[in-house]
Amino acid sequence: MSYQLQLASVPTPAADLDVFGFMNQLRQDAGTQPPSALLKRFHDALLAQFPDQPWSDGHYAGEAGRLTLVRRSKEVVPHVLYLAAELGLTVVDNKTGEVHRPPTYQVVLEGPAHGLEVIDAAARLAALLRKPVAETVALLSGGRRIVVKQGVSRFQAMQYAAALRDRGGCRATLAAEPGPAPRAKPLPSPSPSPAPAPAAAAPALALARGDASPAPSPYQAPAAALDTEGEAPEDDAGLFQVAEGLRMNVSSIGLSVLQGALIWDHGSLPGTISSAALSIMSIYGTWRMMNGLGTSKLARNAVLLLSLVTGLLGGVFSLSQKPLAFVLFAVLGLASLVVWVVLVVKAVRRLKQAGLSLGLFGAAKHDVRRLGGLDVEARLPSTFLALVCFSVTLLCFAGSLTQTKSRPQAAAAPVPCQFVGWWEYQKDGGTYSVFMDDDGTYAGFKPTTPEGEAADFVGSWSVADNAIQWDELYPLPGRSQAGKLTASGDSSFSVLEADGRSTLYELSHREPSRRCGFSAAP
Repeated sequence: MSYQLQLASVPTPAADLDVFGFMNQLRQDAGTQPPSALLKRFHDALLAQFPDQPWSDGHYAGEAGRLTLVRRSKEVVPHVLYLAAELGLTVVDNKTGEVHRPPTYQVVLEGPAHGLEVIDAAARLAALLRKPVAETVALLSGGRRIVVKQGVSRFQAMQYAAALRDRGGCRATLAAEPGPAPRAKPLPSPSPSPAPAPAAAAPALALARGDASPAPSPYQAPAAALDTEGEAPEDDAGLFQVAEGLRMNVSSIGLSVLQGALIWDHGSLPGTISSAALSIMSIYGTWRMMNGLGTSKLARNAVLLLSLVTGLLGGVFSLSQKPLAFVLFAVLGLASLVVWVVLVVKAVRRLKQAGLSLGLFGAAKHDVRRLGGLDVEARLPSTFLALVCFSVTLLCFAGSLTQTKSRPQAAAAPVPCQFVGWWEYQKDGGTYSVFMDDDGTYAGFKPTTPEGEAADFVGSWSVADNAIQWDELYPLPGRSQAGKLTASGDSSFSVLEADGRSTLYELSHREPSRRCGFSAAP
């Protein structure tokens, strides 16, 4: 008879009855995504212990996992529960209905390492935590025990404590928090077909056990073969910057596509503002990627200068349309694209080497939060910037809708003075009036509009090729109408409308106009 276990690498609901529905939804949402880094570590560790794979289904996708045991379940289940607890995974036993939650730990800072002065340890700790030295000196002084990390799995706590010891020059211990009790390590079970543990599994297994002096066992490779350099540690500032920079670049590309669909005139003020915001996010993301990849300061400055000059030349070409500006823009743009592709490829390779699963936006949010030492619900800087740029794009789109291009057209188009003034015409059984100003704008009033009230419709007008053009701004922005002038004089003119009707406009009176020489009404 098969024995099925479900696993989750994200926090689950507090009530056990809610966990089952949560797990089903989690598995549906995962689809065909690659497994999270924690599930991958779990799989590698379990495979090292049971290379004969006494299960028929070991499906892992996204944050959800499923393991269907077909034999030796009494032997395998304790190891599954132990490894899951060490790595911070929740296990749901479909047979018994039990929910096995992982214990959580605190990392306690106990002071500088033996033989190291407080000031030396404080300097190393400040570089690790990215805090002022004065603050880390206060942490290490006085012989106090300070909790610097809490609510994490044993796997995460061991990595954090190791970082404090190896890179921060400090002594740190782990303390279990109230809640599920830590599980005792099950006795090793000989496999029917022994095989060495996969090399990729060894670092995860060693960290999962937290052994100070690793010894050969089914849970980890011999000490001589142990290599933890390729493992992605928690609170890794370099990997965090690489992952965040990649997310910013991908977000800027997606938002640029959205901007292109919403804002047609990129040379307008709204288009320029939106483009500038997206360019800043992309350049900042590239800068962070290069920082995380360990690129030299000279190379970072060169790429930054290349991006800025390319953007400047693009603006110059859009305004001047000069061939030289276009050629320079094309050459530098191609160079920028090549550099960007190379950096993205390096970033993706670096994240994959760290054991992170990648999706459309690079590393998953929960993995990036772990790299940055953030809370599970914390908002990533890349997400915040993407939301800001998305809001700017929407605001600029709204601004582009309210902009009118009629004024530049009216200034360039002919505005004959004989048409400037107040005119009346008959329409739908009523007398309408329209004031045609000498700057090419008009304001129209319905028969029912009381005197002194605002105009019912406004826009711009022009006359060319014996036709009059009306471009409405309010209440229907963008609506244009044109009619052929069939007769025109000083006191009236007739327009043949597009629907075939003829409308007669009769002069009511003139308004003063310096351009047209009108000093007073009639």
